[in-house]
Amino acid sequence: MTGCCGDEVERKDEPKKFDPNFKGPIKDRGCTDVICCVIYTAFLVGLGIVSYFAYSQGDPTRLLHPTDSQGNLCGNNNVESGKDFTNKPYMMYYDITKCISPTTLLTGGCLTPQVCVDACPKDYWIALTDILMQKVVATSTVFYAQYCTETLAAKISNLETLVAEGKCPAYILNSEAVLGRCIPTLIKDILTSGVSTVYELNNAEMTVKTYLQAPGGFEIVIPAGTGGLFENIDVNTIQQAGTALTTLLDFEDITAKIFKDFGSCWPWIVGLLTMGMIFALFWVIIMRWIAGIVVWIQLIALLLGLVFGLWYTWEQYIAVSASTVNATAFAFSTDFSYYTGRTEFWLACAITDGVILIILIILLLFLCKRIRLGIQMIKEGSKAISAMMLTLFYPLFGYLLILIIFGGFGVIAVYLASNGTPYYTISSTDTNIADTTCDPATFSPANTGDTCMFKNYGGDPNIFRLQIYNLFALFWNMNFVMAFTQVSLAGAFASWFWAFVKPDDVPLFPLLYAQGRALRYHLGSLAFGSLIIAIVQMIRVILEYIEFKVKDNDNIIAKFVLKCLKCCFWCLEKIIRFLTKNAYIMIAVHGKNFCRSAKDAFFLLLRNIVRVAVLNGITGFLLLIGKLVVTAAIGVLSFFCFSGQIKIPYYKVGVVPLNYYYVPMIVVIIGTYVIASMFFSVYDMAIDTLFLCFLEDMERNDGSPEKPYFMSKSLMSLAGKKNKKEKKKKEKEQKTD
Repeated sequence: MTGCCGDEVERKDEPKKFDPNFKGPIKDRGCTDVICCVIYTAFLVGLGIVSYFAYSQGDPTRLLHPTDSQGNLCGNNNVESGKDFTNKPYMMYYDITKCISPTTLLTGGCLTPQVCVDACPKDYWIALTDILMQKVVATSTVFYAQYCTETLAAKISNLETLVAEGKCPAYILNSEAVLGRCIPTLIKDILTSGVSTVYELNNAEMTVKTYLQAPGGFEIVIPAGTGGLFENIDVNTIQQAGTALTTLLDFEDITAKIFKDFGSCWPWIVGLLTMGMIFALFWVIIMRWIAGIVVWIQLIALLLGLVFGLWYTWEQYIAVSASTVNATAFAFSTDFSYYTGRTEFWLACAITDGVILIILIILLLFLCKRIRLGIQMIKEGSKAISAMMLTLFYPLFGYLLILIIFGGFGVIAVYLASNGTPYYTISSTDTNIADTTCDPATFSPANTGDTCMFKNYGGDPNIFRLQIYNLFALFWNMNFVMAFTQVSLAGAFASWFWAFVKPDDVPLFPLLYAQGRALRYHLGSLAFGSLIIAIVQMIRVILEYIEFKVKDNDNIIAKFVLKCLKCCFWCLEKIIRFLTKNAYIMIAVHGKNFCRSAKDAFFLLLRNIVRVAVLNGITGFLLLIGKLVVTAAIGVLSFFCFSGQIKIPYYKVGVVPLNYYYVPMIVVIIGTYVIASMFFSVYDMAIDTLFLCFLEDMERNDGSPEKPYFMSKSLMSLAGKKNKKEKKKKEKEQKTD
């Protein structure tokens, strides 16, 4: 084992030298970056400890069931408080206007009393009506005592006091249960109703002036500007809360319809995804024949487009020059038509178009050979995949591991989020004490209406640190799995390239052997490379968090700096991914440690920078075209299937219309794109591996019988190389004759 960069590292950027013992991926190799392997193992042990702590201390039911203001779980038997709410699975908010944000409703933090109820209210009622009746006729009408925090009689005489103290709701609205929360249907029923003056009572304390007309003629009375108990209950706040919750109100109904649609058309979804997989596989195989055609057609189309653009802009310049529009001085304007009427605009467009056209023609003239080499490399990748079809499906193994890792992350995060003790804050109109912590057992209200209410679970700062640990573990583990997949594929494709007679000299199970070498020798190097990417990703998450925290800040400079940092680290992650990918290829071939492999790959690419740029451009373009063609074809087919325009006799999709046909269509499109990306990621890895092997073959060998080239004859022809072995054989035969 050597250090990070190895003691034996060549200090100069020198081309690879001929090694008579090198004939492809080295079998006699040693373990690399063992220290990193030990660190990664210790990290996984730590993650296991975090998982055990989260599982033993957490209670996901706290997140699944809503919690009332006293910290009791609705739909649960709360042993500690002695309140059995098994038959009260829903939670009602006294003042929904305090929960404008949907995220606040789902995560807690609404500073309004909340009670567990057996069913959501189905009536409209306002306490002010009963309070006025008590003052006028000293009687009480029907009262909804079941929604109060204390057990009360059906008829009471101190309703105004109970409402003021937050023990009873000030109003009740017809509601629906959404994720266990009672959400008013006001937005659906009466949002469009007008606000009108109804009547005035000659009462010194309160004047009722506005109301909303509910379905069936029932009047919901809303006081205006009373400055008392109902000061914040007005039309605007209720509409604001309802607008924010519009998507949540129909959640259950929409979800039910979507699941019903999936139940009707799931065979079609599976069939279309299977067709997408077959189409992607077919596209990868035929790339050896169509790669050159697609590239040259696109380049010719680009040239013709630039020629047409040059002609059109010059014609517009001549036409505008004949007019007198340019009598005024040039000025900047938001009206685009102003620029189209200026000769300066068309002249600038013509010059820009002409410069781009000239540059492109020069590049094509000088890079024509390298473009042909790039196309041939793509064809070689298709040949290698065709010889080892199992490699196309190997990423499924990686995706399954990533799904397991992501699921484990979610479970640990949920258990950690349900850790901690109930956290209570004061709800008060006094800004000095509002939202401060309190203890419901010892709380004494300083003002009328002050209450100590449950907000969320927390109180332990270590929980947040463990969540960060869990998030970092997600990044590191996912990158580790991707690294292992890349090394295994690179080893298989390298075995194919370095086989002198293809496919006869290719090992029987190249992918299996490559996977075994990675498991036995290079887990430490994979942990090292994935750690670097995980650190950069974690920094990006921290920057996102900081930006979220300061989004309301007016400091423009700070926001600009954050944007720049986010852009820089995004670019840094892309660069590191490129370097680590090529480092993994060198690890698979030579078995060196991560730093040595990264250095060798970097300088090998640097010595052939023009070829690298051309190949990456062509490869990226062709792979994007392939993914878009496969996805678009299956997407169009899914549209005709799910919209009922393609009908199969006796099959229910063609008979029963779907409620939301675009939902399964979107699922098919996304699924097809993921499947196509999986296949083309293997293709991309094959091309990169073969390209590095090709560059190394060019440097190591010279085509002599002692140092023959391992590349195919097509690549040798494009590179202007050939093996001299056959020529010498002919000379010997002639001498013999």
